[in-house]
Amino acid sequence: MIRVSIREVREYSYRALVVAGAFPGEAAAAAEQVLHAELYAGAGLARLAVDLASGPWPADGLACIRRPARVGARPVIEVDARARAGELRVGLPVIELAAGEPEPVAVVTSAVVPLSGLLNHALLSAARVASTTVAAVGGISRGAAELRLATADGRLGQGSVDMAGDPPLLAGLGELVESYRLVVLTGVAVTAFGGLRWSDPGERAELRRTAARRGLEVDRTTWQTVAAQAYRFLVPES
Repeated sequence: MIRVSIREVREYSYRALVVAGAFPGEAAAAAEQVLHAELYAGAGLARLAVDLASGPWPADGLACIRRPARVGARPVIEVDARARAGELRVGLPVIELAAGEPEPVAVVTSAVVPLSGLLNHALLSAARVASTTVAAVGGISRGAAELRLATADGRLGQGSVDMAGDPPLLAGLGELVESYRLVVLTGVAVTAFGGLRWSDPGERAELRRTAARRGLEVDRTTWQTVAAQAYRFLVPES
């Protein structure tokens, strides 16, 4: 293990992502995702290393199609991620798209987007901006789906939900969850499910204060992988 500062995690992540081809705005937002995941889940840098190993960021953006809402159902926006995949390249824009809608919506994509801690910062930010709950659902297996949910007051829940046993959450959405790898929902009632593991802003604030004083212990090999990419950010003129 090696001890690094909060600033180093953010800055090295940003530089590594720019070197990988991300636009500066994308890289800055993704670096915040990495930092948040490393601070509170201990897995941000490892997931960043996976992303960096997947190749350069594609230059083309995302495309989406809006489906008209059926009676009693929420509108659906289908995102074509094209050559993109992952929590940094797809997860953030999909979540932000959902949060920008004026009514409860489902944003879906077939891109591979694991429900890892890299989504937590995006969910919390979206819930705060939209003043409503924002949930990411995916990873369906044997009738259950993985869920991460953020509330407007900064609570974060995660766990597995039974698609048959949680009708308030998945009523009318079962086909979407089964057909797409990631479904992002807004305006979901927190009381719809139990058994989630929750964290609140106070707990996260204490962890951040501790990290600010002592630094973060991270895996040395993973850090060296990210640092080697970040060191290419500034190249002297020949």
